[in-house]
Amino acid sequence: MNKTEHLLSDLNEEQKKAVTHTGGPLLIVAGAGTGKTTVITRRIAWLIATGECAVDEILALTFTQKAALEMEERVDRLLPYGYVDLWISTFHGFCEKVLRRHGLDIGLPTNFKLLDQTACWMLMRQNLNQLNLEYYKPAGNPTACIHELLKHFSRCKDEAVSPEDYLKHAKTNQADDETENARIHELARAYGAYQQLLLDARSLDFGDLITYTLRLFRERPRIAKKYQDAFKHILVDEFQDTNYAQYEIIKLLAKKTSNLTVVGDDDQSIYRWRGTSLANIMQFKKEYPTTSEIILTQNYRSRQNILDCAYAFIQQNNPNRLEYQLQQSGSTLTKKLQSSHASCGIIEQKYCATLDDEVEWVLQKILALKNQSGDVQWSDCAILVRSNTNADHFIAKCHEQKIPYQYVGLKGLYVKPIIVDILSYCAVLLNYHTSTALYRVLNFPFFTLQPQSLIQLSHFSHRQGYSLWQAIEHIGDEPDMSAEEKEKIKAIASGILKTAVHARAATAVEALYACILDSGYLAYLSKNETQSAKESLNFLNQLFNKAKQFQANTPNGHVREFLDFVSLEQEAGDAGTLATDIESGPDTVKIMTIHGSKGLEFRYVFVVNMIDKRFP
Repeated sequence: MNKTEHLLSDLNEEQKKAVTHTGGPLLIVAGAGTGKTTVITRRIAWLIATGECAVDEILALTFTQKAALEMEERVDRLLPYGYVDLWISTFHGFCEKVLRRHGLDIGLPTNFKLLDQTACWMLMRQNLNQLNLEYYKPAGNPTACIHELLKHFSRCKDEAVSPEDYLKHAKTNQADDETENARIHELARAYGAYQQLLLDARSLDFGDLITYTLRLFRERPRIAKKYQDAFKHILVDEFQDTNYAQYEIIKLLAKKTSNLTVVGDDDQSIYRWRGTSLANIMQFKKEYPTTSEIILTQNYRSRQNILDCAYAFIQQNNPNRLEYQLQQSGSTLTKKLQSSHASCGIIEQKYCATLDDEVEWVLQKILALKNQSGDVQWSDCAILVRSNTNADHFIAKCHEQKIPYQYVGLKGLYVKPIIVDILSYCAVLLNYHTSTALYRVLNFPFFTLQPQSLIQLSHFSHRQGYSLWQAIEHIGDEPDMSAEEKEKIKAIASGILKTAVHARAATAVEALYACILDSGYLAYLSKNETQSAKESLNFLNQLFNKAKQFQANTPNGHVREFLDFVSLEQEAGDAGTLATDIESGPDTVKIMTIHGSKGLEFRYVFVVNMIDKRFP
């Protein structure tokens, strides 16, 4: 077997054509489950193995860090040992690397901080008066408009519209309505003020990574040429989801050779409004008229009857589909997928009168599948919802029926019970009289206080006009509680006092660790072998990492500042980022949004809450 034969031996004919395409622009329309990632990684390996280009002469761009890491790992396994310097990354990762090296050429600090959406919200909240809002001045909540303004500015950056461009547009496109003119001018000025706030803070947001890189390449041709010469081949995954600014960067980089491979499918767009994903592909065909086209239709994931059903359903998006548009102009192109499996899949539609009926039916069906066949695992089953809030009923019922489940969400760390518990403990250390937080601390499971004792303590505090902490200080005057329960409560209070002495003077990281350790939570979870305990330990670790990040940005920050930071994040609508690895996780039923399930595979899939006008 020669050095490239192993790269092609298990591919179908269309995949081989895509992998071995010699040069020039190439459009690969890859339907769901047709081996898109396999084709991209094999093409990268083939270009290197044949000597077409060196490892560092290929740039591969995708949208998520997970996809970039998977691509890099696959290529690494295909190549002999010793190959390094692979340029496989997300768009934002590539642009950040470029700006770290060359940002000074357009006046940017190369040691800039990268702010996520929540950090940008905080920056605007702290400097809201500098935006000089009149039309959009909030009447009540002073921060109500921040999210919408940030979305608007982000959209401007997607289209490579700078504050200067926006202001010029506002001045040259006057409407008859003076109020409307004032509104547009205010948005333009606010956009410019926001950009200046970022620069004053030596910071960029994620949209800036793209727009400043595009500006760098346009205004500094020498630097653009350096990268044009560096990359002989450029590959772009999920091309249907690229925005205007990203596409302009791609065209600039590929200007010298036109060795540009784009892989996409307008039917799988998740980031763009309907129709714009089609526009991307049609624009590519127009700007690169010599483009070779390869359509991958051999599906390795699903059975034919499922594919046929999906194909019939996606026709409802006509005329905003590539296949339909090309067929109208005489093309015989078809994106109808052909299964590589001979057997049929099971498609079942179930109507339920109420939400409770639906939840009950789905979980009973999962239990039946598990009990009827010895080879069905919990992780073979997935429940897909429209949005995160739709998952709550299924989560509650799984918990009630003791069905192991994993809610796969990108947000929600701060609402996990273990995290609420620890943050409450921290709050009590700062102010003993925070009765709500103290009541939660007294309910920690390992303190084993009787519910009746907590009710008696609460009633005692109300009768005497005490805070809950004062009630504990005078607990000897409570006649109805047992002596044993009183001693337990006193011991808890004593532990809080002991921890507070150290925690108030410590850094945020040290104080958080003291809370987890001294409260007894770490010992309790470490002794518990349940899946729930393991998840709680994982959540605690994520909170600890969050505190480390906070400490890095606020070296002298104490636990009070950390709690303020968490509170601000929650006010900004950020429930806390969750890090989950679904593919290496435990054997559990997976509950997630359809958006989050893209690219994953399960034997049994339940799509729920499919209500007209609510689930498009």
